[in-house]
Amino acid sequence: MSFSRTVISIVLVSVALCATNSVNAFVKIDLFGHGTFSQYYRNFSRASNVISEQCRSDFLFYLDNLLNKITPPDWALRMFDSSTKVPKGIITGGGTDLGVFDECIDIQGIKTQTGKFDGQHCLADITFSNELHARQNKNNNGTLSRIAGIGILDLETLTVALCVPSSCSSQDTAILVQELINASSYISNTQLVQTQTQVYPLKCHVKNSTSLRAVDWAAIGIYIFFIVLIALSTVYDMVAKAQGAKQKLFTAFSATKNWKQLMSVKSPYGSISVLNGMTFITIGWVMVSHRYIIGSTIPSDNGNTFMNMMFGDWKYVHILSGSLAGDTFLMINGLLLAYMFFQEIDKVQKFNLPLFYISRYLRMTPAYAMAVLFNSSLLIHMASGPLWDAHVKPIMENCQADWWANIIYIKNYYNPLSECVSQSWYLQVTMQLFWLSPLLLYPLWKTPKIGKILLVICFIIGLAIDFGVAYGFEIRVSVPERRANIEWDNDYKTRMYYTTHTRYNSWLVGVITGYMLHNIKKQKAEFKMPKVTTVVTVITLTFLTIGTVFALYPFNLPNYVYSPVNAAFFHTFIRTGWSTGVALLVFSCCTGYGGVINALLSWKVFAPLSRITYSMFLTHGAIQMMLMYRTTAIIHLDDTNVVTAFISDMILCMAVSIPWFIVFEAPFGVIEKTLSGHVSLSISAMSTDDSERKVDEESLKNAATSQEQADLKM
Repeated sequence: MSFSRTVISIVLVSVALCATNSVNAFVKIDLFGHGTFSQYYRNFSRASNVISEQCRSDFLFYLDNLLNKITPPDWALRMFDSSTKVPKGIITGGGTDLGVFDECIDIQGIKTQTGKFDGQHCLADITFSNELHARQNKNNNGTLSRIAGIGILDLETLTVALCVPSSCSSQDTAILVQELINASSYISNTQLVQTQTQVYPLKCHVKNSTSLRAVDWAAIGIYIFFIVLIALSTVYDMVAKAQGAKQKLFTAFSATKNWKQLMSVKSPYGSISVLNGMTFITIGWVMVSHRYIIGSTIPSDNGNTFMNMMFGDWKYVHILSGSLAGDTFLMINGLLLAYMFFQEIDKVQKFNLPLFYISRYLRMTPAYAMAVLFNSSLLIHMASGPLWDAHVKPIMENCQADWWANIIYIKNYYNPLSECVSQSWYLQVTMQLFWLSPLLLYPLWKTPKIGKILLVICFIIGLAIDFGVAYGFEIRVSVPERRANIEWDNDYKTRMYYTTHTRYNSWLVGVITGYMLHNIKKQKAEFKMPKVTTVVTVITLTFLTIGTVFALYPFNLPNYVYSPVNAAFFHTFIRTGWSTGVALLVFSCCTGYGGVINALLSWKVFAPLSRITYSMFLTHGAIQMMLMYRTTAIIHLDDTNVVTAFISDMILCMAVSIPWFIVFEAPFGVIEKTLSGHVSLSISAMSTDDSERKVDEESLKNAATSQEQADLKM
C-alpha cells in the first residue's frame, strides 16, 4: 500500500511540475496593470518619437497622477479602472476585453499644463509573433495550432481596451499600446518575440453629442411627410365613411384601413394558405441563425468554445444550414409568381409587359427604399458603444455610396460585399428573375410544349453553372474553413451565394410547382394520388428536407479534408434538393395530403403574421445590429442566452414591422392597383362559376389584393 501511495505521489508531483510553467504563464498575465504602467513611466524616454508631443505629454501627466501621488485623483483612477489589465477567458476564446466604456468617456475637461483633455476609450488589436506563424499553418478545418508562448487555443487576435487622453490619435494609441506591451514583465518573460498592434479610428470614442447631418434631416423630413399622409388619409377615411362615399386613392394611407387589412385572418380567394405559416417560420429561421452565428462574434468569455461546440455538434446543424431559408423564399416567390400569372392571364387572355414590371417595382421598392434611407442616415444615432461605429458606420457609408444600385436591383453584382440592407441579395435576385420571367412564363402559357422544354433546359443549365462555378473557383463548403479565411468566404459570397445565375434553380422549382398547382385547379376535379405515389412522395420530401439540412454536418467536422469534386457536388444539389423537398410539401398540402402539417401551416393566426414578413425581412438586420453591437461588456454564450435574445429580436422586429407595413407597404399596393385599374380587373375575373361568385364583399376585396400579397411574400 505504501508503495502504491509513493507511485501516486511521484506521478502527481511530476504532473504538477510539468504544469507549473503553463499555470504561471496564466496567473502572471498582466498586460496593462500597475506594474506595466510603472515600468513604462520609469522608461518613458524609450517612447517612439512618432507619438504626437501633446499625446505623450497628456499620457505621462495621467501616469504621473496615477503613480506618484498618495491619493490619486478620481479621474486618473477611473481611467486606470476602465482599461484592460488582465484579459479574462482567453483559454475559452474570450480574446476581447472591452474595459468600461462609459466610465472612460465620462472623464471630461482634465486640465494639464498645456491644455485640457477628455477620456477616450480605444480598442487595440494585438497579434503575437507565433500567432502570425500559426496563421500560416492552419489545419484543414481552418482551426489554428496551439500558441506555445501563452497557451491560448484558437486565439487569432487579443483585443484590449485602453483609456487614453483624447489628444491621442488612433495611431498614437497603437504606438502607446505597443510600448506598454514591451514594458510588460509578462511579455518580456515569455517566448513571444514580436507583437503587432493596430488601433482603428472607428474603435476610438470620446463623449460628444453627434449633430444631425443633412442626410439625417432629409430622412426625418421624409418620415414626417409619411406620418402627415397617414394622419390626413385616416381622417379622410373616417369622414368619407360616415358620408358613404370616398375615393380609394385618398384612403391608401389610412391607418385604420391598412390595420384592418393587416389583421384580417381571411385568406384571399385562390390563395395558398399553407404559405402563410411557411413564410413566417422561415423568417424566424433566418433570424435565429443570425443570432447564433453573427451573435457569437460579439465579445464573450467563451466565444471559441461555443463556436467549436456549434461546429462539432449535430444538434446545431439547422443553425449552420440557415442559409437554406433563402432558398425557401426563392421557391415560394417562383411558385406564387407562376400561380398568379397563369391565374390572371387565363382570365384576361392578354399580357401587358410594361404594367407587369411597373406594378412589381411600385409594390416592392418603397418599403425597401425606406430601409436603405434609414440605414444611410438615422441608424448610426440609434446606439453607441465600443463596437458600434466599427460595425455600423461602414454600412451607413455603403448605403450612401450605392443607394442607387440597391433601388435598381443590381447590388448583388455591383460591389456585393459593401452591405447596406441585410440579406438584400435576395431582393436583387428575385427582381432580376422577375424581369426574366416572361421569357419562361409566356411560352409556357402560349405554347406549353415549348415552355416545358425551356424549363428543363434552364434547370439543367442551372445545375451545370453551379457545378462549374463551385469546381472552377474552388468554392469551400466548411463554415469554419470559410470563417478562418476571409478570401474564401468572400469568394463563396460573391461567386456562389449572392449571384442570380447560381441561385435561380430554387426559384425555378417554385415556378414548376406553381404551374402544376394552377393546372390542377384549372381542371376543377379532385386530385388523387395512388397510395404508392403518396408513400414515395412522403419519403422523398422527408429525405430532401432533413437530408439537405444535415448534409453540411460532415463538412464541418475537424477531420474534413477539402475535395473540389465533393464540394462542387454539394453546391450543385444542396439548394435545389432543399427547395424541391419544400415544394413537394406545399404540393402535398395544396392537394389534400398535408394532414396535420397543412392544418398547422394554414392556421389563421399566420395570415396577419405572413403579411409583415417582408417588413421583418427588411428591418431585422438593423434591429439585430442595434441589439448586438450596442454592448459595452463581454457576454456569456449559451443556448438559453442566445434563444432569449432571439425571442427579443422577434418581438421587437414584429413591433417595428407592423407600422412599416401600414405606412410603406399597403398604401403603395392600393396606389398601384388604382392607377392601373387592376382592382376592377381582378374582381370581375375572379371566377366563371356562379357558386364561386357567391362570396362576401370582403373576400372580393381580399381577392383583389392577392397579386400584391403574392409578390410581397418572401
